Amino acid sequence: MLNLYSFCQGYNMDWFLVYIIWLSVFIFFWVFAGLLVDLFYSPAVGVVSFKGFKFDDLEFLLVLLFSVLTFLLVALNFICSFFRGASENGFDLGVLGPVDIVGHQWYWEFYNHNSVGGYSLDSYMGSVIDSVDFGYVLSANYVYWFRITSADVLHSFSLPSAGVKIDAVPGRVHFLYILANCFGRYVGYCSEFCGAGHSYMPISFFVV
Repeated sequence: MLNLYSFCQGYNMDWFLVYIIWLSVFIFFWVFAGLLVDLFYSPAVGVVSFKGFKFDDLEFLLVLLFSVLTFLLVALNFICSFFRGASENGFDLGVLGPVDIVGHQWYWEFYNHNSVGGYSLDSYMGSVIDSVDFGYVLSANYVYWFRITSADVLHSFSLPSAGVKIDAVPGRVHFLYILANCFGRYVGYCSEFCGAGHSYMPISFFVV
């Protein structure tokens, strides 16, 4: 399913970030070592000259090594982007919703559509920095269809535990699907600066 996320994919995202960090460290030291070799062992400095030597095999191995590293980076990105931990067909699950999520200055409004007309709730920040007065409750093992927009300025709906970050744009509706496959409380936030109360509009979901 297109745009299918899940609350259980955070583990894969952590490994992906660890791989990116170590690859970046390796590239940094490799380039730094290359600069040192070029500085102290080049004909211009007059210490050692590599003239007459061929490095065809070494060049081939380095090209192969960095090609493999790049392929792994692309493969991990592909896995994290398209295989979100489960699929609707694989779990034989139904899609609930749509659930309209509207960003305001500075709170989130949730509107749930159902057979009796639906209901809405406004979620304001509570007394603790990452708590809200009314969190949204999701039933476990269901796929939810979220429609996200904004009523005033540009917001960004972000749920790091599910790998979700999508802009809430006034006049436009973005949608995504989330599989509620892990019990617990999940906290998000607005990741787009939207005014003085930007840091006071957390997001809270309960999967029960």
